[in-house]
Amino acid sequence: MKGNRIKMQKSVKKFLSVTLIASMLIPSTLNGYTAYAADLFSDQGMNELDEFTDKAGEEDGKSVDTVGMPEAIEIFSDKGLNATDESSDKKDTLQLQGDYVNEIKDMFIIENCHNGSMRIKSGKLEVSEKPKIEGSSKEYNFTYTYNRERSNFLTTRHHSEYLGNNKSCVFKSQVNALPESKIINNWGTDNLYTVFYVGTYEDEYYYKAAFQEVRNPVKIVYYDEKRIKEDWVWTNDALYTPPEKKGSEFLGWFTKSGDEGTLINSADEAIGFSDKSKNNRIELYAHWKDHEHSWKYFKNSNNVLEAYCSEENIKCDYYGQDGKTAENPVTLTLQLAGLNEEGCISYSGSAYGGAKINGKDNFASLTGKTVTGPTYEGRAGTDYKESSDAPQNVGKYTVKVAIGDSSNPKQYELTADFEITKASISPKISLDDIIYGQEIAPNVKVEGNLGNGKVTYQYKLSNSGTYVNIEETELAKLPVGQYSLKATIQATDNYEEVSAECNFNVIKADATNENSKVSIANWKYGDKENHPSIDNSLNPGNGKVTYSYHTAEPCTADNETSEANGATEIGGVPKNAGTYYVKAEISATTNYNSGTATGSFTISPRPVELKWSASEFTYDGKEHTVTATVKNALEGDKLNLQYSGDKGTDADNYTAMITNLGNGNYTLQNSQSETSHSWEIKKREVTVIPDDSEKHIGRLDPELTYKVEGLVEGEKLYGLKLEREPGEDARAYVISAKEDANVDRNYTVDVTKKGTFTIKDHEWVENDIIPATTWSEGMKVKTCKVTGCNYNKMGKYYTIPKSGVKKDKYEGTIDKYAQIYDPDIKGAVLNTSETSLLKELDIFTEDEADKIEQAYKDGKNIAEVWLKISLHTLTEADASFKAAVEKIAGSADTKYFDADLYKRMNGEKDGTAITETGKPISIRFKVPDKMVNKQPYTIRDYKIIRLHNGQIDVLDAFFNSSTNEVTFETDKLSIFALTYKDTYYSPSYPVTGLKVSPESITLTKKDEVAQLTAEVTPSYADNKKVTWKSSDEKVATVDENGKATAVGNGTATITATSVSGSYTATISVTVKIPVEIEKLTIEAEKNKLTQTGETTDLKVKIEPENADEQKLIWKSDNEMVASVDANGRVTAVGNGTATITVTTEDGKVTASVMITVEVPQKPVINKTTGFGRLKARSVKQTKTSVTLQWNRIKGADGYLIYGNLCNANGKEYKYKKLATITSGKTQTWTQKELKKGTFYKYVVKAYKLVDGKKVVTDVSTSVHAVTQGGAYGIAKSVSVTKIGNKKNTLEITLKKGQKAQITAKEVKKDNKIKHHRNLCYESSNTKVATVTSKGLIQAKGKGTCTIWVYAQNGVYKELTVTVK
Repeated sequence: MKGNRIKMQKSVKKFLSVTLIASMLIPSTLNGYTAYAADLFSDQGMNELDEFTDKAGEEDGKSVDTVGMPEAIEIFSDKGLNATDESSDKKDTLQLQGDYVNEIKDMFIIENCHNGSMRIKSGKLEVSEKPKIEGSSKEYNFTYTYNRERSNFLTTRHHSEYLGNNKSCVFKSQVNALPESKIINNWGTDNLYTVFYVGTYEDEYYYKAAFQEVRNPVKIVYYDEKRIKEDWVWTNDALYTPPEKKGSEFLGWFTKSGDEGTLINSADEAIGFSDKSKNNRIELYAHWKDHEHSWKYFKNSNNVLEAYCSEENIKCDYYGQDGKTAENPVTLTLQLAGLNEEGCISYSGSAYGGAKINGKDNFASLTGKTVTGPTYEGRAGTDYKESSDAPQNVGKYTVKVAIGDSSNPKQYELTADFEITKASISPKISLDDIIYGQEIAPNVKVEGNLGNGKVTYQYKLSNSGTYVNIEETELAKLPVGQYSLKATIQATDNYEEVSAECNFNVIKADATNENSKVSIANWKYGDKENHPSIDNSLNPGNGKVTYSYHTAEPCTADNETSEANGATEIGGVPKNAGTYYVKAEISATTNYNSGTATGSFTISPRPVELKWSASEFTYDGKEHTVTATVKNALEGDKLNLQYSGDKGTDADNYTAMITNLGNGNYTLQNSQSETSHSWEIKKREVTVIPDDSEKHIGRLDPELTYKVEGLVEGEKLYGLKLEREPGEDARAYVISAKEDANVDRNYTVDVTKKGTFTIKDHEWVENDIIPATTWSEGMKVKTCKVTGCNYNKMGKYYTIPKSGVKKDKYEGTIDKYAQIYDPDIKGAVLNTSETSLLKELDIFTEDEADKIEQAYKDGKNIAEVWLKISLHTLTEADASFKAAVEKIAGSADTKYFDADLYKRMNGEKDGTAITETGKPISIRFKVPDKMVNKQPYTIRDYKIIRLHNGQIDVLDAFFNSSTNEVTFETDKLSIFALTYKDTYYSPSYPVTGLKVSPESITLTKKDEVAQLTAEVTPSYADNKKVTWKSSDEKVATVDENGKATAVGNGTATITATSVSGSYTATISVTVKIPVEIEKLTIEAEKNKLTQTGETTDLKVKIEPENADEQKLIWKSDNEMVASVDANGRVTAVGNGTATITVTTEDGKVTASVMITVEVPQKPVINKTTGFGRLKARSVKQTKTSVTLQWNRIKGADGYLIYGNLCNANGKEYKYKKLATITSGKTQTWTQKELKKGTFYKYVVKAYKLVDGKKVVTDVSTSVHAVTQGGAYGIAKSVSVTKIGNKKNTLEITLKKGQKAQITAKEVKKDNKIKHHRNLCYESSNTKVATVTSKGLIQAKGKGTCTIWVYAQNGVYKELTVTVK
């Protein structure tokens, strides 16, 4: 299409389909704006397309896979359209965008109203939908829908004022309205437009639209879902021209694929084949005739093979008369990548992978030849048999590629040569300091020996220039000094020979260690001292040994012996008993460091002889003491004896022992005399007299008391027990005293004296509770008027016989009564006669009955029978009993109680329980107030239900409404339940309505309760009782009193129902129990921070997901490392680790994560310029050069060299940067092209790279050197002749505050020395010792330091200063 290029996809389907859809009519002028479109159906429609080819070997009629769409251009331009220019040849068109249709979301509907106007509307349509034509025969409207997904579809920089963001816009045209008869030919003065749709015949559609000038209206018929429609469209005689297919001939457009279908020559013919079932879509299929190539081959070079087609009848793209004239041959190339200009590549340890066969698939597909390879073969003496595996070792090789067919696989062959050369390596060696004479062989660390080549070693002194061969194991035999080591790695098959160097030191050895011992024997206090010694192995250098004595380890000046230990001087031999430590100090020698050894010994104390005082005493409440004296104490020694067991007050046998002699030089151990002594305090005799006492019958005994004669004044006697005769009858009893196991050990006690104990009887008072009548028995209670008596309030309950009833024959023989221990029961009696109790029931034996009867005749009452009624609390064991009761009584009130029967004779303390009586006894008691019937129109029938030995029985109960008493009979005594059943009869005032409150409630906790209230109408109704029920007891329950209890989340309806009338009312109960958080999980963006202030956000996963929201509390356990805010953002503060914890607000759930902060440490900058850390010196001078050497600074990335001429003749020369050393391992540098006999000065600075910048960490002192060829020379060494008074030594020991002068000089190498700087002195630790510029040392504090004495050219001597 004009102005646009359509890219075709390479892959081809079975046919290329073109679809045309009848569309709308567009007036020629749009308010003065011109529309552009491509000529879809003109002769020039496809003359600028890219090539489009089939897959090799496919037949005619196979479809195109995808048709590329043209690039987008502006929809409108400013060019006007002349609506009245009938003779105009130019085609004014509207071009819609095509390549980007699948990226746009908005679309517009362009509607031709057939009335001279065009309407643009916004709308939406999925990409997968097809374009459609909609219309109405009445309104003559057409709508063409574009699938677009781009906002501001019709908005351009020129016309946004017309469309903007409006939903619609109307453009007026200059054409007249269509006539009702639709005689299109009458439109002779207007250009009419139609829209075509072009796309592939696949599931995914690409849409393209254009306004195309056409004449000659054609009437077409098309269908929608309901009816046939017809209208006019305008067509052009030209058809869409397909792209060329390489090597094929286009036969034309057909209505079907394959060999069928009708050839279409015009658009009019195409319309005749429209598909009514597809909205009159017209599908056309392109047919081609394939071309068979006649291939010939031409080898352009050893590694290039070309194929061309020699068929002259159809000259395809690959045609050529010969290999040199073919313009577009099919090319196969063997290419070797990664080689240098000489065709070589260095050994890498991996197989060579640079061989590539370019054009292999295309060559084989088009020509049908088989391309195999590459294969590799050694050449020029390289032993490598031909293989498809690429070589990796050093050698010369040929790469081959074979081209042919099954009959001749190697018809053609491409070759190329390459070579793998030896690789160079950059090894590194290092050697830790060697200790002189060490037994373990030194281990030279060699890194980067990739070929495992043999390593040989050479060494030299750092000051020497000649290397000497040495075995690795021999390095430990070198004397103390500074050395250089060279390691040479011999060449291997794949690697070249190379050397590497490093410096190492042989340092002084330690002959002693922390376990080195001094030998010395023990002795006893006062004996002659023993002398210490050390083993010869601790002093192989024969250094001077001095000894000092100490009281503790480690042996320091702070714990040296003194007069307190009996020593005559500080650190001298101790005299007093004790454990001591001796320290041997061995001075340093040439190859050995100074050392120490320690040992321990004991001066044991002398045993003592003792004399004791003999003692015997009688207890008198006072303290008594025994003592001892030391008979063998040495003259002048004082002893202060301390004892245990030497004092006593109580009667007992004692043992006195000496616990401390008060003098550490003596001991009780191994003493030949008695070191402990036995002595005694005897018991005192006393007499005990019990006091008389009394009590009220039935009460507890009061505490019994007594008096003691002979007791020590102020003391009380313990360990006695008073007892009285047994019995609880009202009479007198004897009190006796007895000793128990805890009797006071200080006395011998006489307990033969006795006392009297009296029990006083009750003082009874009777009161009637229910009077007896002729028709009913009464009830009375008898109480004791003595305050505090058990019967003062509880009382005994008795029956009052009916009036006029004959007296029982045995009345009075037995004291029968009832006792009540249930607060709800206010009165109860045993309603059985004495005759029955004595003679008829299984309570007393015949012998007991006879004794009771005889005693009564004698005027005595010796028997009691009583009923005990107690409150019974239900337990799980009573569950079946409770269920049985509820089954009988329903929801009626129930009173559970125990009824027990007891008998007692002759004043026994405890009674005997009677569980079964053989025949029934009668029990009568008052009904609890809450169970008395108070409801009108109700008859209440009381029942007694008994549980005995697992059996449940229902007993008849007789109710006396005048006294509210129930009487029942039972022959078994156990657990009972009083209940009832009500019978209702019609009341006079029934319930007419019911309401409840509140109307609704919300509970937020499990087991939370709320009281519901029901109110009946009228308020004076006879029966106001209501029942309660819950619609869902999994949400909420309700009891008989209207108390609602929360169970689980949800809503339940509580219904109240009146017993009278069955009226109902409801309350809605909502339970909202919060869902608690069960688990927290922290997810961190990153767990490691590397910059201060860097942040990371922590996210929390909450489980379960529906848990109620809670505030989360964040906390860091180490805010010096990382802090955390309320939203979980962590900020790095300092290096280290911090645990970040998140906790729910209620504190129940927590989670944590570890955050690590690692901020790279910046280099430590040694601000002090000194000789100690970076030592630089001139090691070699020629007439034109100076060589500097310095010690390596650990961690340095390189060194900066500064220098210039030395100041002379009043002129000052500034230091200038001379060189930058980029390796931290380099330790030498040479400046060349200097003047002979001239002085130069230098400074070396060590640096470390930080963020790409050089940061200086250490600076050397200046070095002054002179080139040869002049009158002056340099120092070859520094000589120290004396330190203080010590000559020819490099070590000195001083006391704090002491001073010592260093005497030193430079030793010239050749010519005399001209000084630019005198000898200098520097201390490694000024807290231990300082040194002046003249070499005067002053001791400052305990320890050891180094003093350097160095010359102007950097040679130096190292001294050791120890301060005690």
